[in-house]
Amino acid sequence: MKYKIQLTIILLFCICTAHKMYAQSADSIVIAKTDELKQLLSLSENQHNSVKNAYTTMFSNTTSLQTLNLNPEERATRLTQISIGYHTALKSVLTAEQWDTYKVACEQTEKIVEQHLQKQKIKYTLLKIQ
Repeated sequence: MKYKIQLTIILLFCICTAHKMYAQSADSIVIAKTDELKQLLSLSENQHNSVKNAYTTMFSNTTSLQTLNLNPEERATRLTQISIGYHTALKSVLTAEQWDTYKVACEQTEKIVEQHLQKQKIKYTLLKIQ
C-alpha cells in the first residue's frame, strides 16, 4: 500500500510538472525529463533511448487520463498501473546502482511534494477560516 501511495505521489508530481510546462510541446517535455535522467543516472545512449520510450508511453497514458471522466479511485488505480508499468520498464533498463540512485531521487522528490502539499493544505485551511 505504501508503495502504491509513493508511486501515485511521484506520478502526480510528474503530472503537475507536465501541467506546469503546458506551453511546451509534449516532445520537449519528454526530452527535458529524459535528458535530466540521463545526466542524473549517467545513462548510455541505448539506456537513454529506452528510458525515453518508457517516459513517452507513461506521459501519453497519463495525459490521456485527463480526457476520461473517472472517479478518484479509478483515477488513482489507473495512475498506479501507469506508474508501475513505467517503473518496471525503467528497472529492466537500469543497472542496480542506477536504480538505487533513481529511487533516492524519487524519495527526495516525494518529500518535496509532500511538503508542498502540506503547505497548500495549511494555506487553504487559513483562507477558509478567514
